[in-house]
Amino acid sequence: MANEKYSVFDQHGLTVLWMSDSRRAIVTQPRAIVLLDTASGESVEILSDLPGIIGNNPSLTADDRFLYLTLENAEFDIWIADRIDGVD
Repeated sequence: MANEKYSVFDQHGLTVLWMSDSRRAIVTQPRAIVLLDTASGESVEILSDLPGIIGNNPSLTADDRFLYLTLENAEFDIWIADRIDGVD
């Protein structure tokens, strides 16, 4: 372990998907997707302002061409009913 090298990047996310070149990674955040280049340390937001929260287990195809993910969008309805006289 003494010869091992590691780097710390200023990019926080829910999931990290390493691309096949082992240099770049897709980092998913609640409402955005970021491409991180670990060699240069640069990151680029490739998708943002999503209409929902990125769900669990996004996946990247073996050729790195497609990213599959689900968006979670919770909607709730509030129903208010008045009691009708004579109906129990």
